Amino acid sequence: MNVPTMNNRTFKSREREVGKAVEDLAQKSCKTNIEREKDMAEENGEVADENGLVGIPVSYDMGWQKRGKGHNSMTGQGVAMGLGTGDDDTTTLCHLNQNVPYGVEKWSDIVHAKRSLISRLYNISLRSKFENSSALSQKVINYLGKCFTYSVAQNRDVNNLKSAIKNIVPHAFGDHKGCCSSWCGYKKDPLTYRHKDLPYNRDLQGNELKSILTSLFDEYATDTVAQKLTPFANSQRSESLNSTIGSKNPKIRYYGGSESNDFRVACAVAQKNIGFSYVDKTLDSLGIDPGVTCSFHNSTMDKKQQCDKKRKSSKEYKIRRHQLQSERISKTARKEAKEGKTYETGIGLNLEKETTVTTTGNNTDVDVDKIVMGITNNKQLYENLMKLVPPFTERPAKEYLSHDPDKTYQFVLFDIETTCTGKQAEICQLSAICQNGDTFSSYILPNNSVGYYASKVNNLTVETINGERTLCKDLKPANSVSLQIALQTFIKFLQDQQNLIRPTCCTNTVENENLVTVLVGHNAATFDVPTLLRNAGNNFEEQLHSMKICFGDSLPLIRSLISNQHAPLKQSNGQFCKANLASVYKCLFDQDFDAHDALEDVIALKRILFSPEMSIDVKTIVDRSQISSVRAMKSDMEFIDFRHDRYQTFVGNLHCPNEDHSPISHGMALKIAGSGLSYSDLHNLWQKFGETGVVGILFMPSYNPKDTRSTPSDKNHPRVTKSKRILSNVVKYFQSCNVSNISTSS
Repeated sequence: MNVPTMNNRTFKSREREVGKAVEDLAQKSCKTNIEREKDMAEENGEVADENGLVGIPVSYDMGWQKRGKGHNSMTGQGVAMGLGTGDDDTTTLCHLNQNVPYGVEKWSDIVHAKRSLISRLYNISLRSKFENSSALSQKVINYLGKCFTYSVAQNRDVNNLKSAIKNIVPHAFGDHKGCCSSWCGYKKDPLTYRHKDLPYNRDLQGNELKSILTSLFDEYATDTVAQKLTPFANSQRSESLNSTIGSKNPKIRYYGGSESNDFRVACAVAQKNIGFSYVDKTLDSLGIDPGVTCSFHNSTMDKKQQCDKKRKSSKEYKIRRHQLQSERISKTARKEAKEGKTYETGIGLNLEKETTVTTTGNNTDVDVDKIVMGITNNKQLYENLMKLVPPFTERPAKEYLSHDPDKTYQFVLFDIETTCTGKQAEICQLSAICQNGDTFSSYILPNNSVGYYASKVNNLTVETINGERTLCKDLKPANSVSLQIALQTFIKFLQDQQNLIRPTCCTNTVENENLVTVLVGHNAATFDVPTLLRNAGNNFEEQLHSMKICFGDSLPLIRSLISNQHAPLKQSNGQFCKANLASVYKCLFDQDFDAHDALEDVIALKRILFSPEMSIDVKTIVDRSQISSVRAMKSDMEFIDFRHDRYQTFVGNLHCPNEDHSPISHGMALKIAGSGLSYSDLHNLWQKFGETGVVGILFMPSYNPKDTRSTPSDKNHPRVTKSKRILSNVVKYFQSCNVSNISTSS
């Protein structure tokens, strides 16, 4: 613009002139705020002492132009702001106690307390390795830090805070005896509760890890620490002011040689107390008209600051910020799994020379493309590999029923209680209810005892009374029968219900075709139906099949309604409820029920599905409940059992659930087992063909070249995976085991 520069002396003269005006304005704003703090304290019941002093809570923090090794800053500022606290810098408290004539009570800053806890957790994770324990990963540390913050935020009483902090570790390890129902999801729904923020949504494991974490959290549960934490104070407003000062008095330049440092700090204080309009008021005090443009700009900046403050304090913003942080952590973890550490202190010094060589591709020593090309061009080798392993198995495809307006649908809601989860589960209670309100319920004496965790949920136990094994409910004997008698009675109940409805909907010639009886359970496809069919045997399955009975699952129905934002499932807070029975029941009727009693569960499910509050029709229930035939469910159960048996062969070998770095994940172990392979199959392949055999079977297509029914898509789909990283991990595992390897030429 060809404008001459201002002379340094002129600039300094004008700076001193304006700076003194800003200092005066900042001091006045501070005095005004002090009076406001005093008035607010008196309104809240604070009483002045004999010297006329009123105690007010303040946030105090110090800021230095340079601080650290080799620096001794000549400039700095102290910040005291109302309704806050200083951090755990005990030097400040020591000087206050020595130099002020009145008592000073020190509160702990929750932000600094949490930061201290997380730092100590990171030190533990780096310093110690715990055998047969969960990994103290970043995700676990973040979870423990969040629980600590929640405990302090929700408990303003010292005793309650101490109890909450002591329960953090037991809660994370699955011990919920001391938990409170107001915040512990297990207390509300023990059967379906899963940790939302822990790895794989599972409890932490390991006595050593639990012991050291308990010792650490006990230090924060003492009377002294709890008294400092109960106010739930923080010094973020002081840190914010330090940031504003840093923008006007940057650390890269030195202003401490003159009044310039004081003037810049005064500008930041005035901006914090008054807003950007402090510029207008400063100019007014100097007899200068700020002008329309200046005033409009400052007003716009104040509005923008208020909007930003409101936006950043909203729940939606904080949730999104946490989501983005989680995505960044996951992205970093994925990259480090492929490429190694991206950054850590002293990473350049810790790497060996040979490990610093830049690698390309997928960071694997296994040349998958070369192996596949060799097998593709060698038909005899491929056939030899196929002879060593079982044929490929695939999960049976389910065909779900669609609503037919010409048919009548009869819904029987059922539920079971069992001794445990998994394949070994035995049925302890079988209950059902029809749309007309008729109920069936029978307690069943299992061959084995009820597991500890299952008993905590359903309150069923097997006791010895008068020398006989007896099933007890709430420690009181229940009228139980054998499984076969219960199943026969249940079949009779279903036949009676079909006979009640047939005369009203069917002719004599096509009665079995027009009536569709559906046994509906919540999460039945995953647990109830496989457990029922596994325990009942083939005769029970044949009887259900002859009666044209199908199975349905209400869980996908509820999930689809929530996904489609079905209005009745919207809670008072604007969010939609969870898909479990207890949450849906609470949302619809604002009531609780005795969950995990099979009869109470089916009564609650009936009320949910067929109540006016839910307002869904039969077509919606049929189309969204994934209704399948008995034969289809039996085939799916057999596949699950088949896959589970082979999966167990990988546990402790290729898949190590309790170790930090398992060669393959739980999902990949299931996928390999589901394809028909066991660990011994891969072991045999390695012994005879080495990496060629293992990679070839896992990578090559799953189709049979002699099968003319194979489609082109089958020929492009691998039996298990094409991931070079996973294939490399499998090969490296067998190499580390020193398994004898015979050359592929044999």
